Amino acid sequence: METLPKITVITPSFNQGGYIEETIRSILDQAYPNLEYFIIDGGSTDNTVDVIKKYQDKITWWISEKDRGQTDALNKGFRKSTGSILCWINSDDVLAPGCLQHVASLFQASKCNLVSGPIEIFDNQKRWRYAPAYQPGESLQVAIGKDFYNQPGTFFNREALHRVGLLDERLHYVMDKEWWIRYLLYCGVESITVTDRILAYHRYHDTSKTIAQVDKFMTEYAQIIYAHCMQAHQVKLAQVLSLKYHVQSAAYSCNHSMENWHDAYGIQLVANLLVRRVCLPLSPKDYELARALVTVVPDEIYIADAGCAVKWQCLRDLGHSSSYMMYRWKAPLRALINCFKR
Repeated sequence: METLPKITVITPSFNQGGYIEETIRSILDQAYPNLEYFIIDGGSTDNTVDVIKKYQDKITWWISEKDRGQTDALNKGFRKSTGSILCWINSDDVLAPGCLQHVASLFQASKCNLVSGPIEIFDNQKRWRYAPAYQPGESLQVAIGKDFYNQPGTFFNREALHRVGLLDERLHYVMDKEWWIRYLLYCGVESITVTDRILAYHRYHDTSKTIAQVDKFMTEYAQIIYAHCMQAHQVKLAQVLSLKYHVQSAAYSCNHSMENWHDAYGIQLVANLLVRRVCLPLSPKDYELARALVTVVPDEIYIADAGCAVKWQCLRDLGHSSSYMMYRWKAPLRALINCFKR
């Protein structure tokens, strides 16, 4: 019988005493026989440490000390890890039952570098499924250009970590998205195995970074895309992005080679980010943004979200409006015409 590969699971934590026990139990209850489990706590002042101590005989290693944030904590874990498969699960999320055994079998069967599966997002009222960041058959251009990344449902091997490198500690919100872009540039899509089985559950709550600091997520992500475009000499594309977000060349620079970068990647990233966040009907400011966007993005661009793809068709029509007032006059007329077409 083939020995199961060692899996390293890392949980970064800070003042999540109300949720971390459920996270810990979801990992330990996997009963995976070759588990390396780390908890890196940033010096919590609530009951987090008490909860960790309750399970410390089953945790491979844990520490509670002041650090430089989540990215710093995760990299501590990666540097100390010895597993051939790695992942992280935040202290308010949980792994799905049987997840580790399933992921191990996929790595053994396909000899891939990364496994991606769906997760379920939940809050106090509802649950909904969130697809993997990559779908079989998608081009590298589409995979890079999508405006989302499924971190709890992603597992990678040590070879991928060596090739791609650690998380960028200059980032505090979208370090996972930036790492994913690097992975795709260095390893491509051929090395990814996708499963339909739910791998984790991601919790939405008022104090989570995803909810409480969403504007900072978007600005940091825009800064990364802006830096990539500027370093690839896609200046006009970067300027369009700066119409929506306060980004600048000096704020962030890419630490990796741009030799694998293609202009289409930048176009996809900017289009998917901006189209998703431009609201209809357009305000005067967003009208100017949309006009600028359609001048640098080709008509046939792929928009990952179906609803945003429809919005993109509307934005393309702006090219026929000579002013904001003309746009506002035409908008209800177009809606009426479309209604009759149905």
